[in-house]
Amino acid sequence: MKRTLFGFLCLGLASPVVTSCREVQGTEVLIEVYTNRFAVEEITSVELEIIGVGSDQNPRDDRRCLHRETIELDAANAEGGFEFLFSVRPGDHCNDRVYAKATLYSGNYPLATGAGWQYFEEGSSHRLQISFLNTIECDTSSLWCDDECSEGQQSLEHCGWCGNECPEGARCDRGWCDCPDGGIDCDGKCTDTSKDWRNCGECWNECGPDEACVGGSCTSECPAGRDRCGHDCVDFQTNPEHCGGCGTPCIGICSGGTCDTGCVPRNGGICDPIEQCGCSAGQ
Repeated sequence: MKRTLFGFLCLGLASPVVTSCREVQGTEVLIEVYTNRFAVEEITSVELEIIGVGSDQNPRDDRRCLHRETIELDAANAEGGFEFLFSVRPGDHCNDRVYAKATLYSGNYPLATGAGWQYFEEGSSHRLQISFLNTIECDTSSLWCDDECSEGQQSLEHCGWCGNECPEGARCDRGWCDCPDGGIDCDGKCTDTSKDWRNCGECWNECGPDEACVGGSCTSECPAGRDRCGHDCVDFQTNPEHCGGCGTPCIGICSGGTCDTGCVPRNGGICDPIEQCGCSAGQ
């Protein structure tokens, strides 16, 4: 028969203790780990890593709730394999979602790693299932993600955890989704909240019709040397889309607010005429 091990975890800031739990009836993520791919005598221990985060956090935030545990296994009375069931409850701060990773060991040798994540929903129990299926065989450096093997350190679809898809414009760097230039994920897309008028200062904070986003704040005033065109602060002296004024495109080089079409950039925009546009000196 299959041997089932039960666990209970509460996500507190300092440690996983019961007193940090939010008293919300029925709110939990049930982590299920199934080891059916491996014979029971192969597995001597399982290492669990569970991370809880709030809505404004990612799994490597300093304020995350982190729990690691190694469970030593005994193959006696486990002819049908092992399964692990962990009920994870939200804490006061780590109450948005849970990431879980399970690594199976034979002695000191890692056999396989699986992972996943799930949201908390008030009053509901959601499953986070990690399975090592008989239908595939992954090497020890890959993640077992249901019926596929994934390079979790670089995969945009399974970055660090199975099903953890990076937002548009991001890269997966050693198991973490990174947006360029300090951007954040706003509705599945990397966004610079310092200048995006639809997400100014934070996601979904939209500026008014006569405002631009400057330094993460909505304002009708632009910095010195720039003028507002709709929701953007632009430099009329060099901007090829607003050369000399709003809505005045330049198919060439915008310099001093004047469009020079004598040397047209190969790929549009502003460029060095000699190095990038193919013009000779003096043109």
